[in-house]
Amino acid sequence: MHFADLREGTKAYAVRVYDGNRIDPMKIALGFIICLHGAVYAQWTPVSAVPGGSAVYCIVASNDTVLAGTDSGFYVGTGGGTIWSPGPSPVPPPDAVCALVTVHGSIVAGTLAGGAFRSTDGGASWLAFSDGLTALGATHFGSIHVRRDSLLAGTLGAGVYVTSTDFTHAWTPLGDSLSAYEGDNVFSMIVVGATALAGAGGNGVIFRFTDSQPWWNPVPLRVPPIIGQSESDMATDGAIVLAATNFGVFRSTDQGLSWSVTDLGASPQTIQTLLHFHDRSVIAVETTPFNSTLYVSADTGRTWTSHGVFGIPEALSLAISGNTLFLGAAAGLWQAPLAGVLSSASVQQPAGRSASLMQSFPNPCNPSAWITYEVPEAGPVSLSVYDLLGRRVSTLEAGRVEAGTHQAQFDGSGLPSGVYFYRLESRGRTLTRSLLLLK
Repeated sequence: MHFADLREGTKAYAVRVYDGNRIDPMKIALGFIICLHGAVYAQWTPVSAVPGGSAVYCIVASNDTVLAGTDSGFYVGTGGGTIWSPGPSPVPPPDAVCALVTVHGSIVAGTLAGGAFRSTDGGASWLAFSDGLTALGATHFGSIHVRRDSLLAGTLGAGVYVTSTDFTHAWTPLGDSLSAYEGDNVFSMIVVGATALAGAGGNGVIFRFTDSQPWWNPVPLRVPPIIGQSESDMATDGAIVLAATNFGVFRSTDQGLSWSVTDLGASPQTIQTLLHFHDRSVIAVETTPFNSTLYVSADTGRTWTSHGVFGIPEALSLAISGNTLFLGAAAGLWQAPLAGVLSSASVQQPAGRSASLMQSFPNPCNPSAWITYEVPEAGPVSLSVYDLLGRRVSTLEAGRVEAGTHQAQFDGSGLPSGVYFYRLESRGRTLTRSLLLLK
């Protein structure tokens, strides 16, 4: 389940990034050509049975059947997703099916606001089972996973809940409350063996639940944790775990006990990154409000190669059925031949690393905010804040810094409310973003 656009308190705002002080029309034209090339090369075609205006929040491939949950209904694709038909939705629009899992021949659906439902006839009919989901936000589902004989549900407001896979028990909270870590909003979740991992709260950690420590233990993705870092997706092949964040993709080989950053970073306009294992390869889609970029890793996520930019914005879900890659987006369901995606990766260049400047957190702020930036190598850096007239009002960094991620705190207590710009200069590259100060 992936829906960064629905997360409470984490709405993504698109901010144009300028390279220097002018926009080069040749670069705009070149970018447009690249976007068209990526769209054609990936051979993305819409699944016409799903309305183009539907937001496809989740896709699940099970055997020869593909299931899609949207804000316009529930859809079933048979023959590996070659023949699609609508089924009755467990909830009426504008509510949405935003999480799906299959277990013991049943389909379990989590909805945006209406709780949980199950179907024993392939989605032809649905039965609600939301007993126990009484806390604020408990009926707002983000994900559903199977852990042994239990179902785990990540919610948007009440942490993680658990029930039995035979549906004979009411939902109950799993482990201790995540509210102590401001982690009640569970954005992503994965189960590796008997270990449950949850990304929640936008606090730079992954929460870990095991049999030996049956409570939620925060494990930082980086030390110290990055304020404002949140997870949009997680994937596993049973041995390797990948976590996609707004600060790049991280990798764990010990079921989430420790993490290392991969070479797939996140651009300033990235809403979220989707992940999917396919044998030893991994497919990632980094999406923005304007387009998406497809990456492939042939070494279980250590390094990535780019498949190019394609013109489908706001991707929300990703799945593979047979030889087809399915992509759910804010505007419909799309498909592309998997073989073309994987074979093309070998001729692409590795995803490059360059200086990056993240959105300030919180934004709006009152009166202070943290600004995070990353430089790929040591060198001189300048980070300053300007008002709308272009006057420098604060210098946050001026001097040499080491390679890696850094944070600086902006203090606007002596400034009036309004829009300000903060600019990062590093090795001839200039990045600018905006922040809003409200008092």
